[in-house]
Amino acid sequence: MILVGMHPGQLTLVIISTILSAAGSFIASPYLEAVVQNVMEDDQRAKMFSILQVLILLFISPAGIIGGWTYTINPKLPFVLIILSFLAGIVLIARLIIKENKAQYVGAENRKLDL
Repeated sequence: MILVGMHPGQLTLVIISTILSAAGSFIASPYLEAVVQNVMEDDQRAKMFSILQVLILLFISPAGIIGGWTYTINPKLPFVLIILSFLAGIVLIARLIIKENKAQYVGAENRKLDL
């Protein structure tokens, strides 16, 4: 959001944005890696992790080309697409959390009925 609202020649905002992005990656990456590793079965961890990394690479690789192409259409369009991607990710994560909470609630109710 910082980069979308800045005017040409404002290098300070680029530096601030870069620092915030690096700090976010520094904090989030180890947590994300740990969560992904904990979800996988021990005997399948290496295979699944390599497949996950390949899928991530396949989705990230064309990002520069798509970003450059959309920038030629409108300089703010790549940032709009990034925001929309983050919003889609938030929606998907929220749906997953709701689904997991429902499953835990149903499991707890079933255990109560067994007593």
